[in-house]
Amino acid sequence: MKKILIYSIILLLCCPLTAFSWEHILIISPDEFMESMQPLVELKEYSLRHVTLISLSSIYNNSKYNGLRDNPEKIKKCILDYNKTQGVNYVLLIGDCDKFPVRYCRAINTEWGTKFYPADLYYADLYKSDGVTYDNWDSGNSNGIIGEIDFKGFGEKDINKLNIDKINLIPDVSVGRVPASNVDEVKTYVSKVINYELKAPGNWFKKTLWLVDGDWGSASKKDRLDGYMTGFNIIKPYTDSRWGVHATNPITRDERATIINNHINGGTGFVNYFGHGCRHSWSWVYDQYGKFNDMANMTNYNMLPIIFAVSCYTGRFHFDQCISGCIDEDKYRTTSGTDWTNKNKVATRPEPRAVQPSNFDRGCLAEDFTVMRSTGGIAYIGCGSVNEFGGEDLDKYFFEAYKNKAGDYITLGQMWDYSRTMFITNINLISYFAYLHLYKVTMFGDPSLIVGGAYTSNISGTVSNSLGTVLKGYKRYRVTGDITIPTGHSLRADSSVSILFNSGRKLKAMDSDVNNGFIIKTMSGHRTYLLSAKSLNDSTMIVPRISIEGELRVRNGGEIKFY
Repeated sequence: MKKILIYSIILLLCCPLTAFSWEHILIISPDEFMESMQPLVELKEYSLRHVTLISLSSIYNNSKYNGLRDNPEKIKKCILDYNKTQGVNYVLLIGDCDKFPVRYCRAINTEWGTKFYPADLYYADLYKSDGVTYDNWDSGNSNGIIGEIDFKGFGEKDINKLNIDKINLIPDVSVGRVPASNVDEVKTYVSKVINYELKAPGNWFKKTLWLVDGDWGSASKKDRLDGYMTGFNIIKPYTDSRWGVHATNPITRDERATIINNHINGGTGFVNYFGHGCRHSWSWVYDQYGKFNDMANMTNYNMLPIIFAVSCYTGRFHFDQCISGCIDEDKYRTTSGTDWTNKNKVATRPEPRAVQPSNFDRGCLAEDFTVMRSTGGIAYIGCGSVNEFGGEDLDKYFFEAYKNKAGDYITLGQMWDYSRTMFITNINLISYFAYLHLYKVTMFGDPSLIVGGAYTSNISGTVSNSLGTVLKGYKRYRVTGDITIPTGHSLRADSSVSILFNSGRKLKAMDSDVNNGFIIKTMSGHRTYLLSAKSLNDSTMIVPRISIEGELRVRNGGEIKFY
């Protein structure tokens, strides 16, 4: 019987079938990254989420999209088609501004003259307010300028002048970006997601780190988030009277950075910063440029936090534009193919090209945390421009989403979309330049990421239900200890279950009766997965697996174990 079972498993492993899923993820990638994305596609499929991976060239070469304005609109129309025909609700964009097209939206009458904001929300907001009609973000005046903003609307308190193209700003799909510029950065992030979703969530996840700079960042805006994090150990270094930059006898910048690294290295589910910032720094607190390399001391492999920064510029993944304390000059490639450089604060700036040359691509703290190393973070939400005010409310709603999650889990994209939708619904968009936050704040990371890990329902021990214990369909389970199914008992898996065996754990069924033991019955067109995860090192994991359509029975002393 044991030999027959082993032979059956080998056959089942070769069946290329599609898993049932309530979630459908669309991954869009430059051709050069397609192969590197395959392990992530497999992970999502094994964990009962349907995935479609397509290349940018396949979109550009599709005659269906001929005649559209540019490549960003071709991408948006492709997302629209997948949403309508296949129910896609998550979209992952692979590439930094030098690899994946960015929609830059023009603002006029700003203190810098003309200015452009990168808006991945363009790819998420597919429909007008009726939820049916496609929105190209140019329906206000159809002048070919996408997502146009007139800052006079702030002064005149006129939302219609501000929102020239009458965009509703509500995301219809969850969109995230992996800001990678090369294969190594893509592989780094893919490995992070695989490790994060497969590793057993430890006590480290139930800690959260609140940070302020002690100047602009208000401690009260962090303290108000406490109620959203029930069951978490909330760490607040700023309660030390010497933390702030204006404190009497303050601690040094290096001491603050050391404190932050110590907490992150000990594991935190979330990190939340409120304060001044620049491209590669939380000002006076944590830095990754010039003589500073604070991340060199990070060792938090497999304990990666989700980071939300209410701060200027730390999400500025694109080129330099508009003079400030962090930016010396404009420098980018225009849609006409010329290079624009300018050192005047006020200027009439031309539209940037959707994909920039690599020499104009500037890094930021979001990239430092997500794609530049195996430590750091699993996701980063940050602002690509001057933050002004309003970001603290996006921040508040993000954590409110975690508190209000329905069911067993919540995804990163659900938290982010809830945050933006609540912000639009409840905040006066005229005040404090709040309207702009929907353009200039970007989520870097996988929107389908299951916060806290994908396998949190644990099973182990001896099955003692003579009527049969049932693993419910469309759920993920983790085998944390050996499972024994004695004579007269059964463990049954409904259709489309994913069971992850911790390393070295096994399942053994004793009864010779065909109606007892371990029984899987999978409906036609669905799959059930048995898999394991084995770490090769701190950043790489292999996932041996068995995929099953039809029926599998383990009995008469048979066992399942991954080696």
